[in-house]
Amino acid sequence: MEPSDLGRNEFRTPEAAKGSRFAGLPGYVIQSDLLKPLANTQSVRDDTFRIRTYGDARDPGGKLLARAWCEAIVQRTPNYLDPANTADVPAREMDGSGRFSNSTKLSPLNLRIRKKA
Repeated sequence: MEPSDLGRNEFRTPEAAKGSRFAGLPGYVIQSDLLKPLANTQSVRDDTFRIRTYGDARDPGGKLLARAWCEAIVQRTPNYLDPANTADVPAREMDGSGRFSNSTKLSPLNLRIRKKA
């Protein structure tokens, strides 16, 4: 038996009794209370882009000499330029008083790129 806010229990899944006894009562704010009003305006961020271009080459008389099409699909990733740092290394750190500074864990190249951004 595990003690909880709801008293002692004999549940097969004792985590079912964990949490506040007030959850679900009117006035108790849960995640969906905050997110539901925002649902209509939320969208997934798309960091993939299709870039298309087209060009003609013409002689001085306007006669078409050549045509070219080009297409590129570009996807932004969270990786640093220098692979010495993985994407989970923070670019900035916060000290005990809440002030931010550049991370000391970044390689010199990634730190230089970070300062320009």
